[in-house]
Amino acid sequence: RLVRLVSPRTSFSVMAAALLIRMATARVGAVSVGARALSTVQQTTTISATTHTTTAVPEDIALDESRDTHEGGGRAPIALPPLLQQNTDQALKESGLTRKQLLDDVTRIQHFLNVREAPGNTIARRPKPRWRRRDERAPEFKNTVSYGPRETIALLAARQPGYYATARRIFEQMAQRDPACAPRSMLDFGSGLGTAVWASHTTWPSLTRILCVEPSTAMATMAQQLLSDPGHGAPAIAGVEHQAVLPATVEGQEMFDLVVSAHTLLDLHDLRARSDALQALWSKTRGSLVIVEAGNVEGYRTILEARAILLAAAAADGPKPGVLVAPCAHAAACPRLVAAVERHGDAPGPVEIRTPCHFPVRAMYGHAQALTRQRALYRHDVDKFSYLVFQAAPAGPSQPRIVAQPARRAGYLQYEVCADNGQLEQTTSTRSRGTWAEDKGRQWGDTLPWHSSSSS
Repeated sequence: RLVRLVSPRTSFSVMAAALLIRMATARVGAVSVGARALSTVQQTTTISATTHTTTAVPEDIALDESRDTHEGGGRAPIALPPLLQQNTDQALKESGLTRKQLLDDVTRIQHFLNVREAPGNTIARRPKPRWRRRDERAPEFKNTVSYGPRETIALLAARQPGYYATARRIFEQMAQRDPACAPRSMLDFGSGLGTAVWASHTTWPSLTRILCVEPSTAMATMAQQLLSDPGHGAPAIAGVEHQAVLPATVEGQEMFDLVVSAHTLLDLHDLRARSDALQALWSKTRGSLVIVEAGNVEGYRTILEARAILLAAAAADGPKPGVLVAPCAHAAACPRLVAAVERHGDAPGPVEIRTPCHFPVRAMYGHAQALTRQRALYRHDVDKFSYLVFQAAPAGPSQPRIVAQPARRAGYLQYEVCADNGQLEQTTSTRSRGTWAEDKGRQWGDTLPWHSSSSS
């Protein structure tokens, strides 16, 4: 508009000059972007040649790995094993569902998993959103779901990478705590898609027998399909057996070095069923019992319930006392729950938990799986989980754990730690400390060995 105010004769010349300047600027920008891309490719090629990596990394994944996430702990995302990712992509491709049908199914299953509750759980409760008060009788708010073929495909697309990354991180922390641990047998209660089987075998190749208990025929069939290895004509993991019900608790029963119940307790219909299942699993545990649930308030409430049941079973007179080793460094009441009770005070109504004790993990999603998530532009996302690890024969004392994102300041790091005295404490690490190099790499969910309640 300013050009036209000068004069009709000069307007064309000025507009042409402006167009040439814009084209030259775009050309220079393209050249600089190309130079940066070329340097990135050269660096990636050099790293691959140094580490002898033969797997081709797509460009979008490489860019995503360089992108930090505040709540993801700053670590590289955990990806599925190549064979499992290949079988997953093939199963989604052969499902026969259109993209719209898959998106609708994923939306429904995600909604169900996010809002379901554990009936009979009396440990506080979560705040009820306003939008939910009118729709409590809707079918998607039922606490149980029948996992048929379509529900199995929806869970495969929505949650499989997150479930695998969660189990992988917990197992790696257990292996770091006790490097000599080499379990040979495993019981997976509510095995679902078999993500815990893959994660445990990746962490401990010593496993030779894995018993998967899964009542859903569609789930068990999909888990066996994901275990297939077309190149060798045999399952990718040997010694895996599936059955529909948990073996009865009898004298002289088979014991397992590792017992896992991941994202299963919320599927049980009442407190009695969850208590019986936990006591049966503990009776079959020779080494470690791992309980995992979602990192929302309802999953945290379920973990608190399981914690109370297992601590009571361990305190009872019996031949096998148990010890809570993770994530808590104590057997006292959870400080998150104590804070909720103190905040509630004498007010009427049940106690509401607003801040659950959970931990993040970054999971890498396949292309088809990423399209079903809200953040489809990125191939990784942050999943949160709550968990417990009980041991029949502990390897040593439990250590304080970081329960929030560390605050990084100039010259020091600040941590919120669940200490061995059952309190949430703030502690710092400075450059003068001898563990400064290790402390810079500690993230939310890691242990802090040098902290104790006496040093705070």
